[in-house]
Amino acid sequence: MTFAPTTGGRQDRSAVYQAGSATKPVLQTLSDPGTLTFCDGTYYVNLALRVPGIVLSGLNGRDTTLLDGGLQGTVVTVHADAQISGLTLTHGKSGDSGGGLVVLGGKLAVSNTRLDGNEATSFGGGLYAQRATVTLTKTEVAGNKAHSGGG
Repeated sequence: MTFAPTTGGRQDRSAVYQAGSATKPVLQTLSDPGTLTFCDGTYYVNLALRVPGIVLSGLNGRDTTLLDGGLQGTVVTVHADAQISGLTLTHGKSGDSGGGLVVLGGKLAVSNTRLDGNEATSFGGGLYAQRATVTLTKTEVAGNKAHSGGG
């Protein structure tokens, strides 16, 4: 797994993300713009994207690259313009809204991604957006549940 900041260079972040487990996902805030590419596998994470210009991608697509929230929180929370492609976001669990993906501002483009097996106490088990624009392209949202509305 590599992170390529927009300022140049590459950083191997494999050890950080492989340290997570199903019972204790890695909590990570990304605050530098760039592209984080995940190799094939399952990564137990709860990610927060804080600045514009972050891209999360799976090297070989959503069937081989899973971001798993371990039922310990939202898998990915977005606060600014970002892109997500080629990933499956699963086992996210929110005590509020958005178990798999929460978008709290900005524009998010999601492509070739699957949101599956997530849950929320309120709204949007798979996806919840507020004050945001979300574009889904070739993206599957299925098998999620929310207690108040919108799976």
